[in-house]
Order: sequence, then C-alpha cells, then structure tokens
Amino acid sequence: MTTNNYYSNLRKYHNQIKREYLNEYTRKINDSHKIKLLDMCCGCGGDLNKWISNRKIKHVVGIDISQQFISEAHQRLIDTRNTNDTIINFYVGNLGTVSVCHLIPTKFDIITCHFSMHYFFEDKNKYHFFMTNVKNSLKPEGYFICTILDMYQINIILDLAKDSSDDDNKYESELLYIERYNKNSTDGNKSLFGNEILFNLKNTKYFTDTGPSKEYLIDYKLLIDSLKNVYGLDLVDTILFSEIKMGSTREKMSSVETEASDLNRLMVFQKKVNVRRNYT
Repeated sequence: MTTNNYYSNLRKYHNQIKREYLNEYTRKINDSHKIKLLDMCCGCGGDLNKWISNRKIKHVVGIDISQQFISEAHQRLIDTRNTNDTIINFYVGNLGTVSVCHLIPTKFDIITCHFSMHYFFEDKNKYHFFMTNVKNSLKPEGYFICTILDMYQINIILDLAKDSSDDDNKYESELLYIERYNKNSTDGNKSLFGNEILFNLKNTKYFTDTGPSKEYLIDYKLLIDSLKNVYGLDLVDTILFSEIKMGSTREKMSSVETEASDLNRLMVFQKKVNVRRNYT
C-alpha cells in the first residue's frame, strides 16, 4: 500500500470527526437560529461539503493566509452543488496580524480552526492577536472548535524513539517525520509559546506543496487555563483522537495512519456571556 493510500483512510477518519463534532455543536444552538460560522486557516475549503450539508448553517466565512489556497477554495465552491444556498465567502488574511472584526464586521455562532492553530504559538504577541480575533468574533455562548497536535503525545513518540535511535531529537516512520529543534522544545518546557518542532506528514497535499513545516506544539493544559482566565472561553470538551470511536472508519486505517492520527486532540470551548480582558 502506498503512502497516499494510507493518507486517504486517515483523511476520511479526520473528516468524519470534524463533521460529527460540527453537527453536534450546531444542534446545541437554538433551532430557529441561522448559524454563522467562521473557519480560521480554512486552507482550500476542504470542509465545504460539511458546511453545505448542515441545514442550520446559513453563512460561512473562511480566512487563510495563502492566496493560492483561497483561489482553490473559490474554485471548489464554484464546482460544488450548494443545495442549501449557504452563503460562503473566502478571504485572504493573516490571522496573526489582521483583525477579523475590521475585515468582517459581524459575530459568529461557531468558530473552527483545524490543524493550523499551532502556527500562532511562536510567541505571546502572535498568540494574543489570534486569540483576540477568536474572542472578539465569537458571540456570547458561541463555540470555538479546534484540533491540535498534542504535545504530550509527541513527547511519548519521541521518548520511544530514544530506545531505537542514536538521535533522540528525531522520529521517522513511513508517514511521519518529527524533529525537535532543541531539547527544550518539547521536553520539560512549561511555556505555552515557542515549543518548536519540524513536522512532516509525508506525501499529503499541504506538505507536498510546502515541505516539512516549522510548527509550535501546544500544551493543552496551559491552553485551557489561558483561554479561561484571559479570553473568557470555558472548556466544554477535550478528547484525543485515539479516544474517539467512529466504528469502521477508524478500523480501516493502517497502523502508520493510526499512529499519525493518534497524535491529535480535539478541543471545544464556549464563550462566557460576560468577558473581561485580563491580558498581561
């Protein structure tokens, strides 16, 4: 089996997870409400069919830093049958420097950010700008749904690599490549920022275009505290992908797909009705 086939099964599993959780949290919003959704770092609009098939979602805005990806998202929208007449707009923008409220002066019931949030954890300023965008763009009692690489799972896989390699900063399999930039990037560093690794999910669309990516691992425990105390977002649910049971879809993945998938965590937060900024 080729790596592309491995990834095909993994992609189906991840798409099912995103669809199920999106549908679950749209159901929690009043039935008569016309839901507005913001997809941060939307890429090529890969969740387009999930939005259109959900009858409660009436307006979607997708933002990504890449002009190429947004062009592909526009083309995908043109080529897709929009059976529910969902209003969908795509914009180019760096969510670490561009204010969403200035770009789109509206509030959203749900904000999603899948497999991309780590790019804003290079330093405190980028993180604060991004999270301020989330807080200011989300309606009170709205939901923020995100998927991240789990730092603790990365630590486990790198620790296991120590037993079989002379280089304890690297792990490589048929599908994965992970490298620490320095010893402290994942080992014993209790900072929310600057936990730097080099990551590659081989032969997948994004990494084929860009090559291995410099990413910043997120300590989800520190994130929960920060979002609650600084940005007024309370944790509603968090679960590792390995703990999500999706029946036959998960069972079809190969062992290397499962290994890559199990590094991820899904998190859901809800905005408090009264939010007071406490950024320092």
